Amino acid sequence: MGRLIARARYTNRRLSRVSSPIVDEMDMLVFGDQTVLRFCTPSILLGQPQLADPLGTDVSVSYTGELGSPLEFVGSSGRFADTAALVTRCYRGDPETDQTFLLTNGSTGANWTIALYLQRSLEQGERVVVSRGAHISLPQVLTDLRVPWDYLPARVQPGLDGVPVATPAEVMAVLAERDDVRALCVNGPSYEGLFLDVVGIRAALDAEGFNDVLLIVDEAWGAHLPFAPGLADRAAFAQGADIVNASVHKQGGALQGTAVLVARRIGGGGEPRVDIDALQGAFLSLASTSPSYQLLASTDAAIRTLEADGGRMLDDCARLASDLAGDLRRRAPGIELFRRSDAGLSDGTSDPLKVTVTLPGEVAGSGLQRALEAADIVVEKATFETLTFLIPFQLLTWQLETDAIGRVVNAVAVLLADPGDPLPVGRPNLGDPLSAGREARLMEAYEAAALRPKAVSLKYEDAVGAIAAERVAAYPPGVPIVAEGYEVGQAEADYLVAVHLAQGYLVSNGGSKDGEVLVVPPDHDPRRAGTSLIAGEAPGHGRP
Repeated sequence: MGRLIARARYTNRRLSRVSSPIVDEMDMLVFGDQTVLRFCTPSILLGQPQLADPLGTDVSVSYTGELGSPLEFVGSSGRFADTAALVTRCYRGDPETDQTFLLTNGSTGANWTIALYLQRSLEQGERVVVSRGAHISLPQVLTDLRVPWDYLPARVQPGLDGVPVATPAEVMAVLAERDDVRALCVNGPSYEGLFLDVVGIRAALDAEGFNDVLLIVDEAWGAHLPFAPGLADRAAFAQGADIVNASVHKQGGALQGTAVLVARRIGGGGEPRVDIDALQGAFLSLASTSPSYQLLASTDAAIRTLEADGGRMLDDCARLASDLAGDLRRRAPGIELFRRSDAGLSDGTSDPLKVTVTLPGEVAGSGLQRALEAADIVVEKATFETLTFLIPFQLLTWQLETDAIGRVVNAVAVLLADPGDPLPVGRPNLGDPLSAGREARLMEAYEAAALRPKAVSLKYEDAVGAIAAERVAAYPPGVPIVAEGYEVGQAEADYLVAVHLAQGYLVSNGGSKDGEVLVVPPDHDPRRAGTSLIAGEAPGHGRP
């Protein structure tokens, strides 16, 4: 401690007084006049071991002591090897054969590693199938690496304003019609907390002769599952997934940017599943040579804290979620809890740490979200119809210091009792833009993306029948509505127009103008030319 005081005295004498607006604003979130209640990520374990001096203890891969390097063969050495083995055990893997990679650039970094591994391992003519709810980075990097991929059919669930997870039946309906799928990338739990039936998907793949298909699960919202009483069996790796990508910062207690990638070398029948050496090569191709040891330390500290006390803490969080749901139903006029049965689900099939409510009448969730933020209350997700609350670990402390649940319930009740200014009312009447079920790809995603410099920008309503040259995601439902290489249908166009007019959130990956989408120019439309005019011309890594 003496050295820390001496260092502070030295810098106080030598440095100018500098203010950082970002540092000041972040401090205000915690140390302001009123604690900002965050019913959202990141879910940080406040009691985990912490670095005494985050600035002074920042080290690099040049350090050769017992700490080791996270970049050496099989992902780690020294203390990092211990952390990787611990994560593997907690995920019910075998540290002798399976491997965990520690990441400091979140799910995006993990998806880059997965996509590069697939690009290097797929044979000519093999493809990847991706669920609509997968992290937005996955289809992006598959496209950038020129890996052929397709979306699974999806639907928007009424009352949820979101896309449910894929079911075994939906997966098998797609695979039954084709023999070129080498990898299946699905997500679960969903943004709203709906669990994925990994056991059912794994069993169906094996029973129907698709046991050579890699089952890759984006478990970004499930980093807490291996430690939760009654939920550990819901963790994807324990259920038979070959590769699992989990964002530890979302619900696993660590700092922003932390993630783990867990891979299975040998299947239950002794068959090879993932080439760990090849996956390691993909990881090293993308990993920084200067990773944040502070984030890696946070991953280690969070996992060890969850292993020791996670069951009790997650139980306490679940009780707070139950209290929040019950109090909202009793005190907030017109509030309805999302019913699992509406999505064809039974009890116990969604995350008990999340509460999704459907709002009454014409009250818009996005407007209620803004009004709550003005009262220093932040929710995880708002759509036109719903609000989703997440119970983070921090709330266990805030509930002791102040009645956090009472404060948010009171705020919602007061706002709903008198809708209008400052609470806007009115929400669009949205249908299901994905209900048409047209999932036949007309061009490879990388082919359509390569045409963006020549693409035509059209208003949504004028793009019907054209092939999209970019991906446009809408919030709600939080997934891409149109995507590169797919035809823009009437339902998709109508939905985008409605969200745009209602001032919803729309984001594209191609840089189109507000209210417009980039489409493939007519002279490059394979339906007119008979074949793609740009096959093999897309930039990036070549296919084998």
